[in-house]
Amino acid sequence: MSVVQTTHHHRFYPGDRRELAVTVDRFIDGAPVFQPSVPVYGVIAPHAGYMFSGEIAGRSYRFLRDAGLNNPVVFLLGQSHNFALETPAVLDETSYVTPLGSVPVERPAIAALLATRRFGANTRAHTVEHSLEVQLPFLQRVYGESFSIVPVLVGDMDAATARRIAADLDGVMRAVSDRPAVFVCSTDLSHYPSYEDAVPVDRTALALVERMDPDAYFAELPSLESRRVPELHCVLCGRAAVGIALYLAQARGARRAVVLGYRNSGDTPHGERDRVVGYGAVGFDAGDPKRTATQAGVPESQPQQNGGTLLSEQQKRTVLAIAREAIVAQVRRAKSPRFKIKDPVLLEPAAVFVTLTLKGRLRGCIGTTFPREPLYRAVERMAVEAATGDPRFPPVREHELDSLHIEVSVLSPMRRVFSPDDIREHVHGVVVRRNGNTGLFLPQVWEQLPDKESFMGELCSQKAGLSPDAWKDPRTELYVFTVTSFEE
Repeated sequence: MSVVQTTHHHRFYPGDRRELAVTVDRFIDGAPVFQPSVPVYGVIAPHAGYMFSGEIAGRSYRFLRDAGLNNPVVFLLGQSHNFALETPAVLDETSYVTPLGSVPVERPAIAALLATRRFGANTRAHTVEHSLEVQLPFLQRVYGESFSIVPVLVGDMDAATARRIAADLDGVMRAVSDRPAVFVCSTDLSHYPSYEDAVPVDRTALALVERMDPDAYFAELPSLESRRVPELHCVLCGRAAVGIALYLAQARGARRAVVLGYRNSGDTPHGERDRVVGYGAVGFDAGDPKRTATQAGVPESQPQQNGGTLLSEQQKRTVLAIAREAIVAQVRRAKSPRFKIKDPVLLEPAAVFVTLTLKGRLRGCIGTTFPREPLYRAVERMAVEAATGDPRFPPVREHELDSLHIEVSVLSPMRRVFSPDDIREHVHGVVVRRNGNTGLFLPQVWEQLPDKESFMGELCSQKAGLSPDAWKDPRTELYVFTVTSFEE
């Protein structure tokens, strides 16, 4: 066995011991305080040069420092930038040396992972990889000499494989019974789009992580990755590592993923705005999922999605006009309108529902539950779908257009709740999910089903194909959201 010497400090962080310590301390001490709810299970942190991502990384490590862990085993999880790994690679060596000193590798945990036969030892992959190395000085300033590491690099993988890898990691973490075990997942966000294009992509990616729903993450990330954003090379360079981290957080018992900060390289004095990389900090703990970083007094560095916020009257009129023009063109088989939208609010990704009524009776309702495209474009698509694609109704006909009434609902991000008591009547829309069956009711449905028993019973039976009492079963997942609704 041997010692691995850091090789990237000349590119990513200072090589001088004192300068490095002062730099890292400044990032951690300067981070806003967000008191975590113990136990803390892990964090996501960026891995670019400290001049670009150090401020955001400091937020992740302030979160860990404030958790008060004593002599932890830190499972470092990242995605290889240099090798297409088919098997997750562990570092089977004695220690890692940075300018701040030696970091011991937790060899019993390495041996346990190798014993599963789903992990392999690959020193070379680790020696040339920066994404885990740049986390070490932060860990050294948080824990001093009282911690050890389990470095793991992965390649790309599907959800089923990520779930198995997370289960193996969880098993080994539980075996470290005499010391706390936490994970640090290393990833940057969008690579190389313009500043204006990066911000909505990164916000959407962080909202998906914050849902702490790994199945949804793997199902919905491809649609985000497939956006035609100029020069967008990837949404998360550690996409598989993040998926594993979400499964691992779930297995460990985390109740909350909270976004602690977001910036991109264009926000720094050293970055250009025509080609940026995004950076996010996320903490996983046992806290109330309803309590966000903003509510705790941390400055908002990841602006909220459109859903659940107020739009101006002019913005509402614009959105409704877009919906009507799209429907009219579709019904009359005319050329689809081309909307030239410059309003930044309407260019933000949003999940929307469009509801059509005719003489007070439902005529169509279609929507999306996750923000995949700009608000105006989502409204345009869902309006056409509600008019022509709702399987409950025949397509809207031309003679109905003048009497057709349009309502638009802009959804907030979904939030997981762990008790029906957290569902607020006449406030929350609700999603139920179990065994692949999913159903959604908008908050407007409370007008027809005003008590929780009937609302949830109909949601389960009518929308999800479950028993009416399924919402009372802890195995049924519950999500809530709010809406901004407006109509013609």
